[in-house]
Amino acid sequence: MFNIFEHFTPAYGRLVRKYALDVWYGRADEKQFLKKVFFFKKRYVQELTAHYRRKRFPVRPAIIQELADEWLKDQIVLTEKINFISDKKKGGLKSEYLNLSEYKRQEVSKLLSGAIRPEGKIAPVVAFSSNLEAISDRLADQSVWDLSTMINHNVVSDIGKVYKWRTQEDANVRKTHNLLRNKLFSYENPPTTIDQYGNKHTGNPGTDWGCRCWEDPAKGKPIINYIARG
Repeated sequence: MFNIFEHFTPAYGRLVRKYALDVWYGRADEKQFLKKVFFFKKRYVQELTAHYRRKRFPVRPAIIQELADEWLKDQIVLTEKINFISDKKKGGLKSEYLNLSEYKRQEVSKLLSGAIRPEGKIAPVVAFSSNLEAISDRLADQSVWDLSTMINHNVVSDIGKVYKWRTQEDANVRKTHNLLRNKLFSYENPPTTIDQYGNKHTGNPGTDWGCRCWEDPAKGKPIINYIARG
């Protein structure tokens, strides 16, 4: 499943990033954006379904489609987030803009319209658009991951009550979740993590804030009342 996520996520990131820039420059077409999101969802669901069938997991296409349609509705919220962030950043820009000379104001106006690229001392003033791109990338990554884990949880929990905790096995995996990697747990008795700051969370993969872990089907005796301290 993770390989599919890696393959598709950059494409969705480009789509959301372009929409964010279009919002910034006042040329966004939300209906056209959501139309492209619909086709992305369709291709992604097809690939995930094929992945489960190759692994001979029992899948219910109707349920997967229902979950994907719910995700599609959430993308309307994503557009609202991007518009809100853009408005807030332009509000911050306005206060700086008022302190510029007339010449610099003209330059900033051209930058905001996309007519020229930022140069020299005015670059920091208009860095909001670049920052908005970075934010939209993170929103896109999380959105696609939410779709993956939502569908994967449904498929794996249908197979049985026991699962193997999987991580992305990169440098961004939190210490406590590295301690859970490849261990067997049950949905009825998920593990608890306590990080170095004392933050406590009990739940299955993907339920903690920003968690990118997921579950695989497993057979065997799960660990009960497990606590991971990082």
